[in-house]
Amino acid sequence: MTNLGIQHDGGTGRLLRVEEFAALLNVRPATIRRWVLLRKINYMKVGKSVRIFEGEAQRLMTRVPARCADGR
Repeated sequence: MTNLGIQHDGGTGRLLRVEEFAALLNVRPATIRRWVLLRKINYMKVGKSVRIFEGEAQRLMTRVPARCADGR
């Protein structure tokens, strides 16, 4: 297989658009785009579009502790 500019580590699940992935994590699409630029999440380029494996959300949720109701 040739390298087609794919940036991922063998993710799992469906490939989601930035907007779909943002909704899954309850963040703004701009946040996801920034994480892609900073390479904080694994992604795949499909043409000019960015796609993120659904399983990446689970990976992020296990890495990032949930905020308490009082913001701590």
